[in-house]
Amino acid sequence: MTSMRESQQAQFKEALTLRDVSVQVDQKTVLQALNVTVPSGKLCAIIGPNGAGKSTLIKAIIGMQALSGGEVRVLGGAVRERRRSIGYVPQKESVDWDFPISVADVVLMGTYNRLSLFARPGKAERELVQRCLEQLNISDLSQRQISELSGGQQQRVFLARALAQRADVYFLDEPFVGVDATTERNIIALLKNERERGTSLFVVHHDLQTVPEYFDYVLMLNQRIIAFGPTADVFNAENLSKTYGGTLHFLHAADARTGSDSL
Repeated sequence: MTSMRESQQAQFKEALTLRDVSVQVDQKTVLQALNVTVPSGKLCAIIGPNGAGKSTLIKAIIGMQALSGGEVRVLGGAVRERRRSIGYVPQKESVDWDFPISVADVVLMGTYNRLSLFARPGKAERELVQRCLEQLNISDLSQRQISELSGGQQQRVFLARALAQRADVYFLDEPFVGVDATTERNIIALLKNERERGTSLFVVHHDLQTVPEYFDYVLMLNQRIIAFGPTADVFNAENLSKTYGGTLHFLHAADARTGSDSL
């Protein structure tokens, strides 16, 4: 039986639409003339070299970075109309980890956008927090201060907060940085499970070898969109060379798709 959440997601064929999107930072063009339509229910990697504008793109989509031109639509509507449907996991380095707050309270913050103006989190929200902590295997850390956590634990806390939002579209900026191999496998399994429920997920990612295994769509970015589509179709040596300026070397295109060559 289709859940209400899946039914709501199904009415939107596109998770994300960019129309001539451009962004300038300090009068320097960072992103230019981006045009793409991403179908709903996909796990999509955003890849590109350092300085390509990957984090800027995510911030521009969710409204944290002003556009210098163009239009962004999420689930068929303007971002301001879809705020409750959008989840965001920032880069770990952008967070003040010295702020005196517990793990449980950080995750509880993810429930706020579903509450009415003057409502306070109640039993249902706290039960949701517990379930999210269990999903990330960090229930035992619930009362710890975030400053006491390792890098991998911190990353899982912010993923748990995002899950507590119960969003329809997630934007994750380098969620695998600083985590061990076991945690990475757990995280990608969690993201794939969300995708199976109809959720759309966009992930800034650096490890090219895992792209074919982890993602069913990929957006290759270097200030402009170099290629976009199903991973099996566009993740190849030619597009990677265009994206990274010819600095990558593959034995042949099949190696690029399977990740068998060293990147």
